[in-house]
Amino acid sequence: MPTSRGQEVNNVFVFGILALLLTLASAGDLRAGERPNIILITFDSLAAHSLSLYGFGKETAPNLTRFADECHVFSDAVAQAGSTSLSLASLFTSRYPVSDRLLQDKVAVRKNSLFLPAVLQKNGYRTYAIVRDEYAKSRYGFGQGFDQFDEDYLVSDARETFDTAVSLARNLGDEPFFLWIHNEEPHSPYLPPERLFREFYPDNGLPTVYSFMDPAVRKTYEIDEDQYEKFHRRLLAASGSAGAFLIYGRTLTLANEELKQVRARYWGSIKYADEQAGRFLRYLKAQPFYRNTIVIITADHGESLGAHGIIDHNDLYQDIIRVPLLVHLPGQDSRKMIDTPVELADIHPTITNILGVNAGHAVRGEDLFTPGKKKLTQFSEYPDKSVSIRRRVKLVCDEGNFSSYDLRRDPGELAGRDEPSGKGGPCNRPALSDDIFATAAETAIPSGVTKEGAGKRTSPFPESLRIDSKGLRALA
Repeated sequence: MPTSRGQEVNNVFVFGILALLLTLASAGDLRAGERPNIILITFDSLAAHSLSLYGFGKETAPNLTRFADECHVFSDAVAQAGSTSLSLASLFTSRYPVSDRLLQDKVAVRKNSLFLPAVLQKNGYRTYAIVRDEYAKSRYGFGQGFDQFDEDYLVSDARETFDTAVSLARNLGDEPFFLWIHNEEPHSPYLPPERLFREFYPDNGLPTVYSFMDPAVRKTYEIDEDQYEKFHRRLLAASGSAGAFLIYGRTLTLANEELKQVRARYWGSIKYADEQAGRFLRYLKAQPFYRNTIVIITADHGESLGAHGIIDHNDLYQDIIRVPLLVHLPGQDSRKMIDTPVELADIHPTITNILGVNAGHAVRGEDLFTPGKKKLTQFSEYPDKSVSIRRRVKLVCDEGNFSSYDLRRDPGELAGRDEPSGKGGPCNRPALSDDIFATAAETAIPSGVTKEGAGKRTSPFPESLRIDSKGLRALA
């Protein structure tokens, strides 16, 4: 007997819920009254563009790729700044770093910013952090809401970071916990084990930094200037100049082979971090608490690697603000790709919504899994520069002057056009972009996506299965 379109939609919805119920129930992962543990892993300077998971041609992170087979993978996630402290402040508060005055100076987060860990702490969670980056330390305000904040280390190394995480996990009690791990690699100076560097830069007889750096010295990231100058001149003579590049406020001229080596060292650093994170993920999966644990993996920002004359970050180009975002939910055993534009600021409300607790303040972000996304604009900022992205149109405000880029046709942001309607306006007003977008290119909607359909999300948790303040509702 033929069915109406409405009946077909209802059938699909019912079968979808039944499938989810069977999946979760058969796994036995969510029981009534339980609150999920939450593990957040952030990598410093891990760019989405350098992961095969996001289309990169080299396998830099096989362990993350495998773990993604059990995750929701967000293909269009944007950080709210291109620097560690600003970006992480936004992640933990779901507010914008400059517009919402999160910082009390250039890098330190204001006290009493109501970090996500503080919200969880008030709702019965034990909160832990393992931080291996200077600008994410408690002295910059990131210890707010943590019962234990491990920030003491001599040399940042991914092996030590995840060894510490395993040791901590072995001593967790029965209370629900939130664990944040911030790993410094692949942040510069990009000095992975030489074997990993050689995977991306086979020996061609030319010198590398490994040619003149003692392994013990390499750990301190100290390079002899005279030795480096000899190395640089030889590569310059052998391959010519790649141009001048900005890194941490310094302008350096790099040889073509030198730039190739820098990129290979970065990719090797990703692979080293991936190896160590993979060990930790395998350990997690073997623990009884894993069946009731949400795992979120992302980065504070990406890395430019030479694009736009920049080696590192500290700007708002797509290479820098586009980050990986993987979310594993309890019981999930397959990959789900989500193309909806999202922000790191969405992580805070996602967790509080799943738990059914009050965020404690107004948030900029939106639950990653809310059906029918209302917020279509991604926003990132510095005090003198901001970007708003909507339907693949990127609006840039640089010291009060506006320009726009069509990211579908110009993903490298090479051909911007002036937007006179925004001239002279302040950059740190997210709502301002709504008016200017009306005059920017409306043609940059990806093929197959309509204005009405853009941004809609499917929630993995139907409303009837949402976690409330008492824990997960019974599945039976």
